[in-house]
Amino acid sequence: MSDASDAPPLMSRDAMKALRRGDVEPLARKIENGRGAIFLHNLHPDDRARFARLVRTGEPLTRGEKRQNNYECKCRDSFLITRIFYWLGSGCPGFSNTAPDTAFDRAIEDYESDIIPSAPSRTAESLYRHVWKPYLRRYQSGNRTPEDESMVQHQMLSQFLLGMRRSEPKQTEANARLTWFYQEFARDDESLCLGIVGAQNLKAMLDIAGMQPELWRRHLRESPTMCFAIDEILFG
Repeated sequence: MSDASDAPPLMSRDAMKALRRGDVEPLARKIENGRGAIFLHNLHPDDRARFARLVRTGEPLTRGEKRQNNYECKCRDSFLITRIFYWLGSGCPGFSNTAPDTAFDRAIEDYESDIIPSAPSRTAESLYRHVWKPYLRRYQSGNRTPEDESMVQHQMLSQFLLGMRRSEPKQTEANARLTWFYQEFARDDESLCLGIVGAQNLKAMLDIAGMQPELWRRHLRESPTMCFAIDEILFG
């Protein structure tokens, strides 16, 4: 077996002549076979196939790969939204072009610690403009995506409350954060999902804030996967 370093140059004379005629096939075949450059020889065959497809069609992904990649990006964005709720609950400021430690920066750090394959990270500005703001518009209009429903809706309040409880706010700050969330996300036609821990955290934060639970109760529902009575926690 010949060494990869002995392979002919990637842009050999025949491939170059073909390119001048507008024929990319010789170059694409070289790429698929891992010929002509050491880095191609060391690539996984699937990656060489994508490279060759890019040369042939201008698009490296198949339809199936595009669907998978699109789904992974949606999972990434849903995760980032839930982490924004957590860090806003913790008291981090919202998006800022100048502040270095916002809820958006923290959410990105959380994602980058366990990144999803084929779903690259975002900048804080991209997260704010292309994920968070569109999510708020969808939420307020009621036109939520399936990912909003399955990955965000049942976590948004519980993550916000978890961030609050861990940050141990004083009464004024606890009241301000709860009031903000209630005004932005409590809707008469919507029920916010809470599990046992979330209900306990809400009760604790309401007590600190000096707020009565009656206002919140009509917007809450128990997690369908848990058997408990939220009223026993809030009013017990």
